[in-house]
Amino acid sequence: MHEKLQAIMTTVYDRWRGSATHMSKQEFWDGLSPNERIVVFCSNLNQQVCNGGFVQWHDNDFATEEVLDFLIPLCGSMDTKSGTIVQMLLQEFREEQATFVDSDGDDEDQTNFHMASEVLSSRFYEINDSWLRDVGALIPDEDPETLIDAVALALEKLTELGEAINESFPPLDYIPKRDQLLHLLLGVRRLIEKLPK
Repeated sequence: MHEKLQAIMTTVYDRWRGSATHMSKQEFWDGLSPNERIVVFCSNLNQQVCNGGFVQWHDNDFATEEVLDFLIPLCGSMDTKSGTIVQMLLQEFREEQATFVDSDGDDEDQTNFHMASEVLSSRFYEINDSWLRDVGALIPDEDPETLIDAVALALEKLTELGEAINESFPPLDYIPKRDQLLHLLLGVRRLIEKLPK
């Protein structure tokens, strides 16, 4: 995955797994900034489809109406060949998904949905790398909201480490914890320096 996209995914999923573990996937999505939403929805599409096709994206409840309503116009607005292709694939998938969901769900319906999804998945595999590069171009190199989240996460870790140092002072593990604390402080300083003035 594109390095910038992966860094944002790591930050937002760390935030979800951290202090907000009680949130549902929908609540997590609702709390994303606009840039984070682009990254999360596009990365989830890519990861799910590349792992198990459009069927997996559907079966794991990532292919919701909300996500499709977001991704289809986003891809159309990208003004790139890959964006146009993914927009078309998503529109075709939406039609296949609607037909499947509205069906009786018998073996024939499921087979038809899987076959149609396999064709769409194969077409996605041909362009997903260029599409991810194009998605990455939509995101500023330093998203201020992502930097702020990274600072908040680092400060949370600093607090935890400070509490651990207080509990262990002055035994032998004080020095390594002090070094970790200094490392985290330098990291927070670098993140703060990247924030726009």
